Amino acid sequence: ISLRNNSFVNMVGVDARYFISNKWAVTFTGAMSYNETPVGIAFPAAGPIPAYNATVQESNMNFTYAIGALYFFDYKKNDRIMPYLGLSLPVSHARVSRFDPSIVNNAPVQLGQAHTDVLGMGIQAVAGLDYYLADGIFLGASIRPVSFMAINNTRYPGPGLFSKRTNSYNLSTFVQPMLTLGFKL
Repeated sequence: ISLRNNSFVNMVGVDARYFISNKWAVTFTGAMSYNETPVGIAFPAAGPIPAYNATVQESNMNFTYAIGALYFFDYKKNDRIMPYLGLSLPVSHARVSRFDPSIVNNAPVQLGQAHTDVLGMGIQAVAGLDYYLADGIFLGASIRPVSFMAINNTRYPGPGLFSKRTNSYNLSTFVQPMLTLGFKL
């Protein structure tokens, strides 16, 4: 299991709802992750001891959060089931930093730390349902049937060098499936 590429780990987060009426709720969802590989210098071979390559330093920081509103429908056939529809305004930010301490032909491969910053904002439709297992405890499932994100990607190749910025737009359907174990306070 990789802590950096595991869709189950990426789904762990917070989903808070504040009901302003019996049918309407204001929502906040969010999650973050941070991991780092520390730098390690290279060691040349010495007699029977083999050479060791340098370890590239890399750190990854990811934040995602959203505010939104949900409308809950009455499901008359079973009062434990609460289907809902809503809108969400997501914001995502990520920063990846890298430094390679290797030296080739008596010159460093990289003169300083390089960074990539990604910032995305958008709008999403939300559909889901909550099933109440007991009074105040529910199991929920939701998905984003339609999602639009505007994304800005800025790369900083190293100290003193010009940055490069690109924008992209993403329209997707049926994304971000979520399972929720919830407690009503």
